[in-house]
Amino acid sequence: MVSVVLVTYNHEAYLKEAIESIIAQKTRFNFEIIISEDCSTDSTRDIVESYVSTYPKAIRALYSKENLNTNEVTTRAIRAARGKYIAFLDGDDYWTDPRKLQLQVRAMQQDPELSITYHNARQVDADGKDLGKLQVRPETFEVYDLRSMLMCNPIPGASPLIRAKALQDIPAWFHDFDIGDWPLYLIAAQHGLIQYLDRIMCVYRIHPKGYWQSVTAKDQARRVSLTYDKFAEVMPKEYERHIRAWQRYWERYPWW
Repeated sequence: MVSVVLVTYNHEAYLKEAIESIIAQKTRFNFEIIISEDCSTDSTRDIVESYVSTYPKAIRALYSKENLNTNEVTTRAIRAARGKYIAFLDGDDYWTDPRKLQLQVRAMQQDPELSITYHNARQVDADGKDLGKLQVRPETFEVYDLRSMLMCNPIPGASPLIRAKALQDIPAWFHDFDIGDWPLYLIAAQHGLIQYLDRIMCVYRIHPKGYWQSVTAKDQARRVSLTYDKFAEVMPKEYERHIRAWQRYWERYPWW
């Protein structure tokens, strides 16, 4: 029913917690775990191999011969997925609710117009200490569409469950993006709606080696602006004015 895609690179300190949180899921259906490991320089690969050896029927692994650092690390796992739905998790985050997959699958089955469901996440530091913050703001929409997803990315990376058929044909432009999650959700949003489930069911870890935390606010602003430039190139032309309006908004946003 579900393929869980876990992407990992140099996550030796956190990976076991991530994998165990998947194994702990209580479902009425079968699910598989696909770990895509991008040629780590620490003991991450050893950890992956040990879990594959322990759970050979449930866990498969894809390994890079050299560090790719591209979205191919994600897309190869999507291509290998056999589930009707695909869940995503990074190796430095983890799930906190053992019914996460069951609840999200139920929501998707109840509404065939949905292409994605997601939920809230609490933030912790590198040592797992609760920072007292949530990823999704209380005023978030319950249902998003493609237009509203172009405004910003509200989806915590450890939270989405995506209908596999919405990712059946991933366009070539996806591989050139510096980020993977937001454009992937936009691809899926062209095939259905996005529903927010108001539950906290995962953790987003804030640590110095994290992708977003490792760059300055100025560089974050530059990356967001470049991302909108790319969206204007690859999204349907009817959304270009909308994309440029949000680009101007975020470029003026005071916390940059």
